[in-house]
Amino acid sequence: MRKTFVALDGMLLRSDRGGMATGRDHLYYSGKHTRHGVNAQFIADLAGRLIWVFPALPGARYDRGTARDHSLIVVLDTAEFRVVADSAYRGASVNVELQ
Repeated sequence: MRKTFVALDGMLLRSDRGGMATGRDHLYYSGKHTRHGVNAQFIADLAGRLIWVFPALPGARYDRGTARDHSLIVVLDTAEFRVVADSAYRGASVNVELQ
């Protein structure tokens, strides 16, 4: 069954300071959340059922940058899905409707 609308969002998954031994823990620090973690992007249908979770990236990445790194917007545009997302994805695509 093909879904017309999907929801795209990301969240910071809190974690210990990854990369502390190498001095690269700043990559995992989210200034928005003021804590260390990783940014995970996910796609769900509008009933809230999880469709896909993408590999997490360091928490210093913003949602739109993380989605771009995983080519999410391009893939969703190619599949002609309409995407509902929050303002973090502003300007990502004409198929992204901000909520």
